[in-house]
Amino acid sequence: MKITKIGHCCLQVDINKNGNDVRILTDPGNFSDGQNSIEYVDAVLITHEHADHMHLPSLQQIMLNNPEVVVYANESTGNILQTEGVEFELFGEGSEIDIKGVSVKTWNTDHADVYDGIEPVLNTVLFIEDTLLYPGDAFWIPEFTVNTLALAVAGPWCKTRDVIEYAKAVNPRICFPVHDGVLHEQNGEPFYRVAQNFIEPAGIEFRDIRNGESLEI
Repeated sequence: MKITKIGHCCLQVDINKNGNDVRILTDPGNFSDGQNSIEYVDAVLITHEHADHMHLPSLQQIMLNNPEVVVYANESTGNILQTEGVEFELFGEGSEIDIKGVSVKTWNTDHADVYDGIEPVLNTVLFIEDTLLYPGDAFWIPEFTVNTLALAVAGPWCKTRDVIEYAKAVNPRICFPVHDGVLHEQNGEPFYRVAQNFIEPAGIEFRDIRNGESLEI
């Protein structure tokens, strides 16, 4: 599995399964535009409806570039897509989907709390090939072993203490930062460094990949 960080929470996941090359994109939001030129995409997985995870013009461009692509979304996000005339497949609760032989297990949960009075939207947790856990915008703790965790490091719903404690609770072999589009490139280092300094002593490898970089697991 090769994971390329396009930007923020948009990940390109490339897997060779049974001789088939499978390409998955997650959360093509409005904090990145690299997704707009990617080809050979088999599926787009959208965790929730916020614009930094589901940017309609980007999604439409991806679909134009990849006519056979299948879009997956939960019910709440799907209602928006349906209104816009975008075809999609529905994530079920505690379901498993098959993308050309690649397994994606899903669980629906609430988006992490931002503040009292802000109603959390429906968020879908993704577990790809029993290897990569991408929980969207939620501190969702699995009851199974995780090899690699896409770890949100910044945003209005998370603080550094929560990030570190969540990583320790999941206890993956490797984690890497996502949800960092809100960080200015020159001023974001403390968010990465502090997280790394406290996560790695717990025996978790912190791979500090930035936009355009990849890791292979």
